[in-house]
Amino acid sequence: MGLARLLRTRGFRRLLAVRFTTQWADGMFQAALGGAVLFNPERHADPLAVATGLAVLLLPYSLIGPFAGALLDRWDRRRVLMGANLVRAALVVVVASVVLSGGAGLPLYLPALAVAGVSRFVLAGLSVALPHVVPRQHLVEANTFAVTAGAAMAALGGATAIGLRELLRTGDA
Repeated sequence: MGLARLLRTRGFRRLLAVRFTTQWADGMFQAALGGAVLFNPERHADPLAVATGLAVLLLPYSLIGPFAGALLDRWDRRRVLMGANLVRAALVVVVASVVLSGGAGLPLYLPALAVAGVSRFVLAGLSVALPHVVPRQHLVEANTFAVTAGAAMAALGGATAIGLRELLRTGDA
């Protein structure tokens, strides 16, 4: 089908827009969290804090990833995508509040873990929706492009957070 023809498919473009926004925001959240908590000289992160921070960011891929597709098959995907994005936005505000107040440990890591977990649901929901907007014979190329370009958007989000961090300097704000 080719990328140009795939991109002319309205449903695929809409899914890509949501995926790109989601993954850009995920990259920004992860880099901002790492910069504010792990690499902030004011916090003096010890090796345990660094390991915990990495676990928080990676654990949802192991805990939620394998079950997300099966759960999404039983639930209305549109509601899950809408609800998950709203929950994620609220959780990001909670994490930002905890960081701004100088909080650390469990009060910080639990909502951060929840943000990463909800993001896994959103990305899984977008993947399972792909067969509904792309012809079956073009699923592989559509999925390959979406996942690869999505990863690039996550890297761009991380770079955005790093750039903002450099612009705003150090500190919890």
